Amino acid sequence: MIELGIVDALHELPAKTTQDNLAKMIKAAQEANAKVLLVAAPLPDNFCPTQQKQFQAFFQSAAAEYKTGYAPLLPEASTHQAALLQDAIHPNAKAQPLILSSLWPALKSLLK
Repeated sequence: MIELGIVDALHELPAKTTQDNLAKMIKAAQEANAKVLLVAAPLPDNFCPTQQKQFQAFFQSAAAEYKTGYAPLLPEASTHQAALLQDAIHPNAKAQPLILSSLWPALKSLLK
């Protein structure tokens, strides 16, 4: 499972740098014969909806290009509920069942 990019976005790293780093990680994992699941965590609420959608699309595009699994960290309806976060970014204990329900189907399909 590979999930990255939120810290890059918060530090305003160029998207190209994050994309290149993700590609390197995917290729390294695939060269080691690992099955890859890309996990897209939502950007914090201080990013505009357009940026948030572009960030999710970035992972979906990489999954298609490198033929990996893909899953959002949390279902879209719950991604910005303050009750599920311990701060503006990190999920709390209440979010864990939602994370499981979001990731497990994609992870299970890779384990077959």
